Amino acid sequence: MRFFLILLLAFTFFIAHSQKNSDPYINKSLIKVHSINEAIVDSLSEFNAIPISCRGSMLESNLIVDSLIIAWLNNNNIPFSILQNNMAKMINQEMDNIKKIKYQRSSNWYSSYRELDEIEDKIDEIVASEFNQKTGYVTKEVIGQSYEGRDIWAIKLSSVNGTDPKPAIVISGCQHAREWITPMATTYLIEHLPGLYYYDDDFNIFLNEADVYIIPIVNPDGYVYTWEKDRWWRKNRQINLGSDCVGTDLNRNWDFDWNGEQSTSQDPCSYIYVGSGPFSAPETSVVSQYISSIPNLVNHIDVHSYSSLIVGPWSSSDEPTEDNDEIFCLGIQMQAAVSNTNDYPYLFGTGTVNNLLYLISGGMVDWIYGGLSSLSFLYELRPASLYYFDSNWNGLLAFDNSEEEILPACEEFFQGVKEMIKWTYLENCEVATGCSDPAAENYYCNTLEGEMGCLYIVDVNTPPQA
Repeated sequence: MRFFLILLLAFTFFIAHSQKNSDPYINKSLIKVHSINEAIVDSLSEFNAIPISCRGSMLESNLIVDSLIIAWLNNNNIPFSILQNNMAKMINQEMDNIKKIKYQRSSNWYSSYRELDEIEDKIDEIVASEFNQKTGYVTKEVIGQSYEGRDIWAIKLSSVNGTDPKPAIVISGCQHAREWITPMATTYLIEHLPGLYYYDDDFNIFLNEADVYIIPIVNPDGYVYTWEKDRWWRKNRQINLGSDCVGTDLNRNWDFDWNGEQSTSQDPCSYIYVGSGPFSAPETSVVSQYISSIPNLVNHIDVHSYSSLIVGPWSSSDEPTEDNDEIFCLGIQMQAAVSNTNDYPYLFGTGTVNNLLYLISGGMVDWIYGGLSSLSFLYELRPASLYYFDSNWNGLLAFDNSEEEILPACEEFFQGVKEMIKWTYLENCEVATGCSDPAAENYYCNTLEGEMGCLYIVDVNTPPQA
């Protein structure tokens, strides 16, 4: 009997530790639907097809689907392309590549994606460095716990010089668990901004006059889950009462236009579930309270992937804000800095960015801009799309960049943040803004059209206003 129990325990241990984050994608495909019929969107939503990009509508995104959806599309003569018919294999290849890189002692820390404990160790190493112990420029604080009890950290970069309270900038990352490039980018900031303060005399003046707060991983539970159980999990890991489905989309849980009409769902099984109420997720509750306590907040970036976009408020509307010219001034300066870093083009705009992006209700950017009177931007880091291939195995890559592109993506984001820090001190615009009214025909979006003013369609049937 004892021998049987030992075997049972060993078998249980093997099963528990043999689960892969690719298992949910066995017999799943990645497809692109070629149709403009919005009725198809409703049907695909009922089938729980999962879009994985932030581009426009579901029909403009790549979709994760099962054989049932494939059969439905074929039976209804709806044209589509299969981009990857073996999602599990694709994820396994990504994980194998990560392991291989980590075994190479000479590899740069940013040459591979990192798990939660690796990221915390890296940040602790920066804080505990002999240089930082002498200066105290970098401090780490636990601001609260996630649903499953993991610490949520905030890193403050602040000098003893300058006048207090200094203008403050907040950078937040990894609200969506599957976006692995975002904690890499926030960690890169934590490591490299202090170097600018101590070794770059030209930039030192800006960092003396601004405090930078970085929340590298807003969603630690979901992030761990993407490594252990489900590579493309998006939400947090909160139990939903009365439902077998788990998780709230943190970037739909903020108290601005919560549960509005833009890309939201009250279905707990949906990947864009809004939660039971504003700030019902412990993570958004913790982070909102912390950000609200920061004095003199003037700027914010919430970093996501993918699409290569920089987006200003509103996120829930295409209506211009009262600060529209100021938002375009800073946004275009950041866009130029990011795009010129490695000659990888990013687009800038507000709202839908000329119909490239979908609107969202209950988002962090609108809550900070509308509720805290701070300029707020959303970054969608590279890649611009999933249509690129790895030279090693010639297959479509997973959600984030290939490992070779982690460092360039971090460098680009770093340059964008530098522009925000400079703007916080200078508050001036050095580039032409063009036409910044989304209602105009020549709305500025990565071009210099509109420098002579905005052009509008004139309805000849409408009498002129007195």
